[in-house]
Amino acid sequence: MAIYHLSVKTISRGKGQSAVAMAAYRSGERLKDERTGELKFYRRDQQPENMILAPADAPEWVQDRNQLWNKVELGEKRKDARLGRHIDVALPVEWSNEQQARVLYEYCQREFVERGMVADVAIHRDNPENPHAHIMLTDRALGPEGFASKKNPEWNKSELVESWREQWAVSVNTEFERLGHAERIDHRSFERQGITDRQPTIHEGPNVRQMEERGIQTDRGDLNRLAQERNLTILYLNKYRREEQSIMLKMQKPPKERQLLRQAEQILGGPVQLDKLPAGFDRLKAQEAQLLQQKTKLAESMRPFEIADNYFRSLEKWEPLLEDSSGFSRLFNKQHREDHRLLSQRVQETHEKLEKLGFKPGDREQFESRRAKVTSYNQQQLTGIQEQQHRITVARDVLMQTKDGLEKVEIQRTQDDYPAWAGGQHLFYSEAKQINEVNNLAGRVLKPDEMTSLSQKASASPSHDPVLKVLENALKSFEEANRRAEQAERQKEWSQQRKDRKNRGR
Repeated sequence: MAIYHLSVKTISRGKGQSAVAMAAYRSGERLKDERTGELKFYRRDQQPENMILAPADAPEWVQDRNQLWNKVELGEKRKDARLGRHIDVALPVEWSNEQQARVLYEYCQREFVERGMVADVAIHRDNPENPHAHIMLTDRALGPEGFASKKNPEWNKSELVESWREQWAVSVNTEFERLGHAERIDHRSFERQGITDRQPTIHEGPNVRQMEERGIQTDRGDLNRLAQERNLTILYLNKYRREEQSIMLKMQKPPKERQLLRQAEQILGGPVQLDKLPAGFDRLKAQEAQLLQQKTKLAESMRPFEIADNYFRSLEKWEPLLEDSSGFSRLFNKQHREDHRLLSQRVQETHEKLEKLGFKPGDREQFESRRAKVTSYNQQQLTGIQEQQHRITVARDVLMQTKDGLEKVEIQRTQDDYPAWAGGQHLFYSEAKQINEVNNLAGRVLKPDEMTSLSQKASASPSHDPVLKVLENALKSFEEANRRAEQAERQKEWSQQRKDRKNRGR
């Protein structure tokens, strides 16, 4: 399950930190600190995936990690100088290595490099359950002539750090959405999200973090692991309860509908889920297209026989005329000679056409035998195609009925979550899905006023909040269902009033 973690800290000489040493530790490379003459190297069992991202007009030396951070160190004269920033960020375990690197690259390019910073990125995958990245940022903008003489005060604002944290959540959630995954992360604290049943983790600090990465367990690391396990347990329990409700609803269905689900499982080749049905429909459509192509090929295979049959019929009419033609008549009649010549030419051309089609001009019996065999074969194939088309039609009907049934289950699930809500009786599937999506993200059933409060908080934060759109859709679903419920109630009142007037008229 995806988790959110992104921390931003300064690299300070006043805290005894060295930019060269930190770069060596994170990259796994051997670097020399030119200020002290010390060699910095930290052996790693698995070499990190490293990349240095810099502005387009940066000097070539920026890609040399040793030169880069030594120039940073030598450019700062104060004994308490701030040398840069470092960011630790968790990468979703659900993604491939390529996806992790791509999304991280795009994020660093957009948020840091375009502002003039150099981003030295190291992705650590020592623990498959905890892929993460370290990003070291320069504190001065880099141009063609080197680092700027003055630091940018805008980079020190807390609002910028908050924006970085938020934009990482946006980047991750955008990729999850592109992949069709329901997972989402949120940069806000549990308190800001209105979540009260989960435990926040505590700050570990650089020393603890380094010890943990070397495989040394610490008290703070143990506390954070316990908190994460507890939070995951709560999420899985909430998810299990909701899935159990759906399963129970399915099990309560009559035998006919349970049989329908079994048939749908056979068609899909696995458990029946609403998000898998479109792929099932696409497969059936592709199979149907293949069958149509086969029918077209069968029809095309008979086309030469149809053409040849016309040629044979023509020859059966023309050849007797040639045989009956009188040579004496042609000798004295110019028109008869010309007619005979043209007919002979036509017969010869027809013979040649038959031979090109693969038939002997004088052997009608062979032609009929071959045509009968091809016709019989095609008829068998056509019967098989029609049977397959019928099975596809039946399978499509099964999936359609299953889709309708599962959508009703989803609606029933929402109605059960809000038993006192009148609008639940007038709910559409798309609306129930949006409401359930919010509850799945929250890990519990949220009341409409809670969703409104969360939506207002999300609207107050910088743009593109990852949860805002989902909340807005859910609230709109509540509004639309309530509107239809009110219309139904008014219609019921009008019907009763007409009925009362009619009774009084009697």
